[in-house]
Amino acid sequence: QWYAGAITYCFDNDIISGYDDGTFQPEKTINRQEAASILKNAFNLTGNSGEKFPDDSAIAGWAKENVYAVKHSGLMKGDADGNFRPTDYIKRAESASIMMNAFNKGYLK
Repeated sequence: QWYAGAITYCFDNDIISGYDDGTFQPEKTINRQEAASILKNAFNLTGNSGEKFPDDSAIAGWAKENVYAVKHSGLMKGDADGNFRPTDYIKRAESASIMMNAFNKGYLK
């Protein structure tokens, strides 16, 4: 498949690990908390402002550290109501905004 090299790179560099059952599922869409995890790993993000999203209880336990590290970095933000919407699929416009934020903050060159 055309994406095999990218998957191997991301797996070898601990950016994406796949699912607990050992599968990667490359055709599956990802949600916002999964995207946050990828960003945290890709950019080695740390930190937490301590400010919780109003929908914090909807964020999976495995994703909380990742979500709040990405929030702290400024790469991802909440919606107009401040909610993170962790299980919503990430949209192309959100992805573009994240990449612009990453560039503006010096994570990308």
